[in-house]
Amino acid sequence: MNFDELVQSTLTSKTSKVDASIDRSEEMFEHIYTEVQNKKCSFSTKVINFIHRVTDAIAFKECIEVALFIFILVAIPLGVNYYKQETNKNSSGAGEKAKVKDVVNTKDFIFNLTEAGYKVIKDTEGSNNELFVSGKLTVIEADGNKISIYEYGNSEDMEKASRGISKEGTSIGGTKYEFINRPHFYKKGNIIVGYIGGNKSLIKEIKKIMGEQFAGQRESEQVYDNAIIDIAYESLTETSRNSVIDKKSGKIQEEKPANQYKISSAAGLVDIKGKEVYKVTFETTKDEILGPITVYIEKGTLKVLGNGLRK
Repeated sequence: MNFDELVQSTLTSKTSKVDASIDRSEEMFEHIYTEVQNKKCSFSTKVINFIHRVTDAIAFKECIEVALFIFILVAIPLGVNYYKQETNKNSSGAGEKAKVKDVVNTKDFIFNLTEAGYKVIKDTEGSNNELFVSGKLTVIEADGNKISIYEYGNSEDMEKASRGISKEGTSIGGTKYEFINRPHFYKKGNIIVGYIGGNKSLIKEIKKIMGEQFAGQRESEQVYDNAIIDIAYESLTETSRNSVIDKKSGKIQEEKPANQYKISSAAGLVDIKGKEVYKVTFETTKDEILGPITVYIEKGTLKVLGNGLRK
């Protein structure tokens, strides 16, 4: 006997009094279903009220089997349907919260960066600056990375200002600049966003918000070798600098140690495992005895982490 036949056999075996109660039960459950669908009350409250009303109408022994089968046939599917509706509602709400806001001004850009999970702190604000004589400058820090936002009165003024930036991002308004890291410039709405650095995840997020950069250097381009070498060289002691044969011949390598790798720093030995670094190597007059001098600089921030251990 299948499930439907079992239910039918059970229900038809009851007395006329129970049959009448079943009719009443069906009417009550139709009412319950409608009210729960309209979310006028909770599912559990209606089921409890139903059981109480049925047990008051007929003897408990006659009612218990009827109530049990009706609960299985109607209540469980009803509960599943209600759960699905609530889940869909919550999913829809979460999607709306995560929606990216279209960028027109500085406020929109900061909003999207914050929604992406970055801790944004407003650093400075002003009307004039060394790069653009027009527009309002706002400098922010996103998880410690400085970003400059230049806002204009309208998109036409923004486009006019953007034409003053060279394709490489090193010449602005006819003046050439030597940044310590790669420049990236983006434009959208009424703003130009400038980021000088190499934080890949931040660059990816800015690109998501603003679109492709219209000026600046990409990760693969090596145009700041001299600046990186200068930073490494200036971090050396006077004795070490004097032993360097030719500063300009310093070699730069990009590394990311997969295993434990300790270097010497002012704070003692530090492990740079997993860090993306520039390794700058200088040949010295004491290479045969001590080996070359190596300096490790953190990518993105260009912070000197320390020196490689010599012989």
